[in-house]
Amino acid sequence: MAGTTLGPPDGEITSVQDFLGLNLAEKAWFRGQSDGSKYPLPAVLRTDVAQAIDRTNDRTWPTSGDQNMLSEFWRRGSRMLPAPEDPVDVYFQAQHHGLPTLLLDWTTDPLAALYFAVREPRSGVDGGLFVLNPVYRFAGGTGGPPPDSIPIVGPVSEEHFVPTAWIKLAGRRWKELPDRLPRLVASIAVWPRLRDGRMSQQGSCFTLHPPAFHQRDEFSHYPAGKLAHFRIPSDSKYAIKRQLRHLGITETRLFPDLDHLVADLLEEFLG
Repeated sequence: MAGTTLGPPDGEITSVQDFLGLNLAEKAWFRGQSDGSKYPLPAVLRTDVAQAIDRTNDRTWPTSGDQNMLSEFWRRGSRMLPAPEDPVDVYFQAQHHGLPTLLLDWTTDPLAALYFAVREPRSGVDGGLFVLNPVYRFAGGTGGPPPDSIPIVGPVSEEHFVPTAWIKLAGRRWKELPDRLPRLVASIAVWPRLRDGRMSQQGSCFTLHPPAFHQRDEFSHYPAGKLAHFRIPSDSKYAIKRQLRHLGITETRLFPDLDHLVADLLEEFLG
């Protein structure tokens, strides 16, 4: 797999003030992880999930375990899906409801990302805050003289032909694919349609990561200089979470439903 090893962190965050004092790229995307040692990859490409999928896969391309799960999600959930004939909508719905896909969640809301990094303050594991500059070439040429082709630069909407083609490939919609799929040099930064209140509340955006057989030799999930990560010591998580609560960043703020309201109340009143 293309380089998935984190280098030394770009800094340390021990308070909300530390975070707000960082010199971050304008219009950056953010991702908070309870375990900051893990390289930011979508579920299908994470080692534990990939191994579990392999155990259920007959290994005959193009069939794969994640495609089988997606097909069954589509088949069994058809009457519950708002747009069951739209493969792109089905794929984003699958991701939204927790099915392993090639999509990775990011947010435009820096404090929401920080909350996700400290959401489990008693885990005893250092958290991580990842910052992505989503403006980079993910396919096409460099814009040089012919026969080089023009670069394709993100972020793009989910309706853009490249992410749409990849999602249709994942959904086995072979007849709807273009004659040629561009091989990618990086993950695709994608602006999604905000399908429900949770996505709006969280400022949802995604990167779409291709499987290895459609990566160019120079592929990197995130081009050099576009991804930064910051360590959040485990013993700072609880204090940061309390600071975020004072700023109104809570479970209910990010997950506006009764279940998460109860989670907030239990933490507020019972500790």
